[in-house]
Amino acid sequence: MKKVFLRTTLFAALLFAGARAVAQNGEAFAKKMTDTMKIRLPLTDSIQYQKMYDLNLKYIEQQQEVLSGAGGKMSKFRELKSLQSKKSAEAKALLSKEQYKNYQAVVSEMREQMIERRRSRKGGGNQ
Repeated sequence: MKKVFLRTTLFAALLFAGARAVAQNGEAFAKKMTDTMKIRLPLTDSIQYQKMYDLNLKYIEQQQEVLSGAGGKMSKFRELKSLQSKKSAEAKALLSKEQYKNYQAVVSEMREQMIERRRSRKGGGNQ
């Protein structure tokens, strides 16, 4: 039970940290994300690239609204998690089955990288 709470808390902290960093320059971050997807999924053409860019930017802007809005950390965490679920569903509609499988792997990798960066900043303790 303690591990589940700790993981949830860590995930919430990562969402907040990542979303705040994104808030500084949403369009540049959306482009960087989409460029990564172009290579890693891979995206098939400029139309699919543009649709994914638009999707990324849309959800970055929504994350910014959540973070700048009223409410406690847990309510914001729930909203951010809900946004991620909605984004994944929309991405699934834009991508082929193989691309979506790769998309899920990229999202998982990014989440792990955020966790590792957070741990390294805090001294790398076993949590």
